[in-house]
Amino acid sequence: MIFCNRTLNLKKITHIGLDMDHTLVRYHIKAFEGLAYETMKKKLVEIFSYPKEVLDLKFDYSRSIRGLVLDRATGNILKVSRFGMVKEAYHGLEKIDFKDQRRKFGTKFIDLRDPNFDCVDTTFSISHTCLYSQIIDLKSKDKIQYDFLEIADHLEIVLDESHRDGSIKDHVIKNPDKYIKKSPEMVEGIKKFKKHGKIFFIATNSDFKYTNALLKFAIDPFLDEGEKWTDLFDFTFTLCMKPRFFDISAPLLKVNLESGHMENWDQKIVSGVYQGGSANLLSKAFEATGDQILYVGDHIYGDILTLKKKCGWRTALVVEELETEIMQNQQTVSYNTEVKLLMTQKIELEAYLNEIVGDRLENSREDLDLEKKIQDKIAKLDQKISPLLEKTHTVYNKYWGPVMRAGVEESQFAIQVEGFSDVYMSSLKDLLKLSPRYYFRAYIRKMAHDS
Repeated sequence: MIFCNRTLNLKKITHIGLDMDHTLVRYHIKAFEGLAYETMKKKLVEIFSYPKEVLDLKFDYSRSIRGLVLDRATGNILKVSRFGMVKEAYHGLEKIDFKDQRRKFGTKFIDLRDPNFDCVDTTFSISHTCLYSQIIDLKSKDKIQYDFLEIADHLEIVLDESHRDGSIKDHVIKNPDKYIKKSPEMVEGIKKFKKHGKIFFIATNSDFKYTNALLKFAIDPFLDEGEKWTDLFDFTFTLCMKPRFFDISAPLLKVNLESGHMENWDQKIVSGVYQGGSANLLSKAFEATGDQILYVGDHIYGDILTLKKKCGWRTALVVEELETEIMQNQQTVSYNTEVKLLMTQKIELEAYLNEIVGDRLENSREDLDLEKKIQDKIAKLDQKISPLLEKTHTVYNKYWGPVMRAGVEESQFAIQVEGFSDVYMSSLKDLLKLSPRYYFRAYIRKMAHDS
């Protein structure tokens, strides 16, 4: 299923660009993030001399969801609403209760431009956030002497180093079955779109070695005899350094597919594999305007937000969590329906109470008794509503709830999805199942007064 924020006519799209990780290539996420987690733990001990107790920590996938905010200065982890208000908060592994949350944050607006805030924008950050919460917990127990900012810096360093030095990627290349899902539907869908004249390209932050290994595993088995993944894609751009790729031009190198060696390339871009470049360079080479190019990625900041602001390409976001969250939403329908009925009764009683209290000039015994009866009825409704809300909460992530909502409001992540992705989906294959001429039409959006 695909969800539309802005009208998009695929008939007018001439070029379709794909991110690789978590878009064209889907991971066994828990296995991959578990690998990243174990690698980061070891590097914290080896590089920064963290206590050996860190090695005994266990990966808890449920400790993080996409869209959380890490406060580097305080060690707090926050879930933020569309208006920048804190709706859930933990210090390390300890939940900050409602009273403390109100005292600490009150009506404070969380400005994501603040450098002290790190956003969990992608599933690649799940292991990082889990380990962060556990390290902060150890610090709370006086097991770690580094301050909060140092801990945040160390975790970023070991995560970057783990990806850069091959600790993670080399292991994935050697054990692809454990970490990578094969993609027959992707191949079938891309071939269908290509028959309708669509030109496909890849723009990935991964290097050629890793890109080549993953696509050989995930794509090649489903091609015709003698074909390779490079035959499926007209252009491939590796080590793009997104989001800079969408704003700043980097030197363009052409990759020799046999040797893996590269040469500077300042000629016309022809079909092949490259490293570097920029989105502006691609637009000129394709002789296409922004509204003729659709780019599909999974990273709201790295793939979508900067691209939308700087290039004006059309955008599609992959949110893998959607598939689970939609099923969870369906499980809560009966609870929410009952809550809505009870809330209607409560609102009517509150309105009646406000009316009689607001109109009376003096407090008679009869008035006070009536007021007491109404308040008792409201209290009994609350007693029925509260357990239903608890049942609803148990359906979602036990620490953070749903990805797309923060209480009755949309989450900050959901608003970014709505603001910068023209369409969004749980998997690229959802898009590729459609007709290459499909016309997405956005629904009329209601404001509060429209209801």
